[in-house]
Amino acid sequence: MKARRLLSATWLGYRRNQRGFLLSAGGVAAGVAAFVYFVGLGQGVSWVVGERIFPVDTSHVKVVPQRVALGAFLGGGVLDDEAVARLSALPGVTNAYRQVELRVPAVSQYSGDFFGRRIRMGVDILAVGVDEEYLVDHLPPGTRFLDPGEDDWIAHMDDEEESSPVPVVVSRRLLELYNTTFAPARGLPRLDERQLVGFRFPITLGTSYIGRTQRMPRRTVMGEVVGLSDRALLLGITVPLETVRRWNSSLLTEEDANGATYSSLVLAADGPERVQDIIFAVRRAGFDVDQTEQKLAEEIGVALTITTLALSLLALVILGLAAISIARAAHAHVTARTREIGVMRAVGATRWDVASIVLAESCAAGLAGGLAGLLLALLGAWGTDLLAARYVVDFPFKPDSFFIFPPWLSVIAMGAALLAALGGALLPAVKASRLDPVAALSGG
Repeated sequence: MKARRLLSATWLGYRRNQRGFLLSAGGVAAGVAAFVYFVGLGQGVSWVVGERIFPVDTSHVKVVPQRVALGAFLGGGVLDDEAVARLSALPGVTNAYRQVELRVPAVSQYSGDFFGRRIRMGVDILAVGVDEEYLVDHLPPGTRFLDPGEDDWIAHMDDEEESSPVPVVVSRRLLELYNTTFAPARGLPRLDERQLVGFRFPITLGTSYIGRTQRMPRRTVMGEVVGLSDRALLLGITVPLETVRRWNSSLLTEEDANGATYSSLVLAADGPERVQDIIFAVRRAGFDVDQTEQKLAEEIGVALTITTLALSLLALVILGLAAISIARAAHAHVTARTREIGVMRAVGATRWDVASIVLAESCAAGLAGGLAGLLLALLGAWGTDLLAARYVVDFPFKPDSFFIFPPWLSVIAMGAALLAALGGALLPAVKASRLDPVAALSGG
């Protein structure tokens, strides 16, 4: 049967059985809407977890000293320059970035204008020093991330202008936590990245507000925020590597400072596929790999995947019920048109012509239901985002939208809708094609 005649026959069937068509399309629409909505929600939440909460670089391996001292007897356990050179030469490693934790207690006591608000506040500070190359591509063009040397020491706050500020990089996640929790609770202004760059604050080394400190000299420096990066320390500040090494050696004994060792080493692989081999080689060399954030991201990702699959299966069950509804509607429609089918067969219509009409009518219902389901899912997502923006309080990493609808999702949804329609109409189509024209016309 030609396409034009098939379309005409399909349209005629729709006009004769609009109620059955709408019921069939409605069942498909419900299944498609649920499937697209839940999968889009899972995709959106997974993106927030993977890109904003735990933005793990899949090509990086963070090496740390072994917790068990036995590693030293195996040639590992201590991250010194020799170990860095050995690990940097591993197959698949393109770069190695050293990191040193600040072993000296430090605080920041800020008093003055804070973006239009007069405050007086003191907080303990954690700091880590990293190689400039680790952050240079994540900072504004032309930004230098170098140790200012002894010129950063200041005797009094009035000497701020005469000192060389220490370049500081802050985590974007820390800024998000400040804007959504700390600032609202204390009535402080919310900030964006442009405001924060260039902000200066004092850092006093050798003291702490929350713990006892051994007797050591106190030094004050001025820090200046030069940029924000997801690679920066989450709950602290990131400064040049040589700055932290100098601070440790200036205020600690040589034994406590451990100036020749590093807290961790980040190895950059030439591709994610080489990471597992590098991890195996690192552990064989007597070191550990810190995968804390990656494991958290993976665990949350698995939980989200399981939840999304469970809800998607529910949507597929709805589509299965829709297929049953289509089958019943098509069967009843074929029964009601028995004489008409007999006339068609008598005037020369083939079995395939009859079956194709039944299948085409059901596919039309599936197509209409699929498109309606997509629209319902988009409207549902829009309504959910609107309600969340209006009634859900801000929380860390709250996205503008909880949904992501990749193109492949629409293709799968429409395919499932057509498959449900075809599956439901298959048996009625076969029944219609096997009707004996003589018996149909005689009413037998």
